[in-house]
Amino acid sequence: SPSTIEVLRDALVVVTDGVITNIVQGADADALQSTLHDVTQLAEDSILIPGFVDTHVHPAQVTFAGSGTDRPLLGPTGWLECYTYPAERAWADPTVAAEVSGAVVRRALKHGCTTAVYFGTIHLEGTLKLVDACLEQGLRAVVGKVCMDRCSPADYVESTEASLSDMEAFVQATIAKAEVAHPNGPLVHPALTPRFIPTCSTALLAGLGEIARKYNGSDGGDGGSRANKVFVQSHIAQSADQLAFVEKLHPGQRDAALFDAAGLLTDRCVLAHAMHLDESELQLIARRKSALAFCPLSNVFHTEKPASTLDAPNAWRCGCNVGLATDTAGGYAPSMLHACRTAVIASRCLHKDTTVDWKYAFWLATRGGAAALSMPIGGFEVGNEFDAQLVDPSAGDVLLLPGGTRRNSSSTQMKDKPPEEAMALGVLEKYVNLGDDRNVAAVWVRGKQVHLNDASSAAAAFIRLRGGHGGGAVAAKEDDAAGAAESVRLFSAYVRSVWLLQGLMQCYGGSSVGGLFARSNTVLIACVLLTSLTASKRLFAATTLARLCLRLINVPFIWEVEIWAVLMDLTLLCSGCDVVRAAAAIRAQLITFYAGAAFWKINTSFLDATTSCGTIFFAQLLAAYAPSSVVTSPAVASLLRLAAPLAALAVELLVPILLLFWRKLGLALALLFHLLVVLTPPPNNAGGFSVCAAQYLFFFAPDATAAVLSEVAKGDTTARALALATGIAFSLGRRVGTHPFFFDTAPCAYFVQLVILARTVYKMPMFTATTPTTTAPPPAASVSATRVTLPLVAAVLYAFVLPSLG
Repeated sequence: SPSTIEVLRDALVVVTDGVITNIVQGADADALQSTLHDVTQLAEDSILIPGFVDTHVHPAQVTFAGSGTDRPLLGPTGWLECYTYPAERAWADPTVAAEVSGAVVRRALKHGCTTAVYFGTIHLEGTLKLVDACLEQGLRAVVGKVCMDRCSPADYVESTEASLSDMEAFVQATIAKAEVAHPNGPLVHPALTPRFIPTCSTALLAGLGEIARKYNGSDGGDGGSRANKVFVQSHIAQSADQLAFVEKLHPGQRDAALFDAAGLLTDRCVLAHAMHLDESELQLIARRKSALAFCPLSNVFHTEKPASTLDAPNAWRCGCNVGLATDTAGGYAPSMLHACRTAVIASRCLHKDTTVDWKYAFWLATRGGAAALSMPIGGFEVGNEFDAQLVDPSAGDVLLLPGGTRRNSSSTQMKDKPPEEAMALGVLEKYVNLGDDRNVAAVWVRGKQVHLNDASSAAAAFIRLRGGHGGGAVAAKEDDAAGAAESVRLFSAYVRSVWLLQGLMQCYGGSSVGGLFARSNTVLIACVLLTSLTASKRLFAATTLARLCLRLINVPFIWEVEIWAVLMDLTLLCSGCDVVRAAAAIRAQLITFYAGAAFWKINTSFLDATTSCGTIFFAQLLAAYAPSSVVTSPAVASLLRLAAPLAALAVELLVPILLLFWRKLGLALALLFHLLVVLTPPPNNAGGFSVCAAQYLFFFAPDATAAVLSEVAKGDTTARALALATGIAFSLGRRVGTHPFFFDTAPCAYFVQLVILARTVYKMPMFTATTPTTTAPPPAASVSATRVTLPLVAAVLYAFVLPSLG
């Protein structure tokens, strides 16, 4: 219950892939600990508690936090007009939005907040920068682009159509970004965000309701999974002047009924403030399984006199889930600890019949917020995700240990509790009442450490117990573990998708030769399949070396792309099969491959239509797929002679340029080019060339490709498209096959690659940053970098230097 706190003494919490899978105590914990290889022991007197859930924050407003506390909410001299709207207008500049967002997210984590519900601004790009900041720093969040189409400043308002269009674009972009960053379940969710009833027309509210139904599959109340779901957030019954404004706009109607009529009161809806709701409105919100965000500090400042605030216990008794919120900058303090204290004071002063003590406030800040968002967080239970903060009672100016001394004094504080439990509860109470960000030693979100306070003695002890030698050592160890897991995930995606398809095609292609090759290819097919199933790096290395030998045996009777494949395979092997470390070098090699192919086509032979393979290429495609009237047209023939060589050259020049500067378009053009090659009929089709080259396009977006494969595993739309493409590919395998009496594997392999990579391109952001991160790599990275550079140098020599020397 809200007034009960359970202390886990001598407990071992087992976390697997960010989820708590076991909790054992006492002797059982000691026995289990001996079987685990990576155990973190807390420093003496420190306590581990759930991360805070801040259910209502305005990041754009933090720049004026602490100002305007003497203003009413509405009116020409009110808080919105004089402070809020000017600050939010600044987010029209994405650079400003990115800078402020990064600072806000860092501060949230520093204060022990692991989940936040963020109001953005009306700016699409600016609010997406807030999404990026959450994803980059690892904060769990619900983020919304604000919608407002009336009763707003002339320079800070949208049309209804633009607001709805940008809102849906924001939803789609946020879902895509979140799935790429966390394929196993997003940390960041989009939220439909009508500012409040006065600034949103009935048409806008109805349109937002349609978007909610479109992406959530129901009108709400289904209690379904939160993955990839769209939330709703707004302000409700915030002040007497706001209620009067609503009455003027919608006579006889109130906020809750208007939201409900639009289909926005769903089980994914969080409504802030709510201090002027009557019992019937609270019951309506409870029936819809919507939630309330309790903002005690801003409620006291920006309401009429006498001040008022939400009666949280009464709302909870009515069946409403209630979470606590800082409401920065309406509430000037960014800390959830300050929100806890204000909740206690405001409730005791304004609601005599109910009691909010420090335990209730702590519950609102953790389990209450988790329930409001229906997320498996807020407490240490099996099945919950591990969002936690480590509290150091000795940090800061105030000693948080009960009695102000060491452990042996704690028994005098709570006579009815065992000493260890009394100590823990005493530390927690003093942390809620006296603590600040200096007491937050470390923070985890979904099992990943996202903040470490180097100044904390508990953090230092935590470092020693892990075998480190400083804050950087622990950070590096955490980064190493995360990097290793990421490397395994991306490598598995590679060998289970494009590499598998190319390997099967290569092995099958030689199986009709007979003799030794037939037997060796049978073994290789088995190895390729086994490597894909197990994602074993050792088996991958052995299989790849065998395939390299098979290619080299056939020199000089092999495609040039196979020589490049040898170089890129060697790069991956030299990196220790680490996709992350090899990706940059392989991207550079493939760009060099395309650039070299284009460079050596700038000659009189290729540009002469009578001898150019570009003319033959386009002519064969027209002959195979265009109507006979087009094929026999003199005008078409003239156009082919004039444009075909230049068009082929332009494509091969554009692909490397776009891959270098505009990766999304570069990948799309490369996939189209290879598709045309696959569709070219015999005897000049070269489907194997396309399959081989497309395999390495994976390295331009390994994260996005891994996310696509996760979709396939779940059997959603991508899986169905993949099955359809496979069927089409098998039919094309006979139509465009090089051998009329044998099945050609290249079209089949490429069409499956095409579905995976095309979906990858769709999920990628329009622009991909090419600048390196500032995070220093682990020491081993420099050795691997040297090894992977050698094949890159060989690629440049092969593409440009050696041909120049003849």
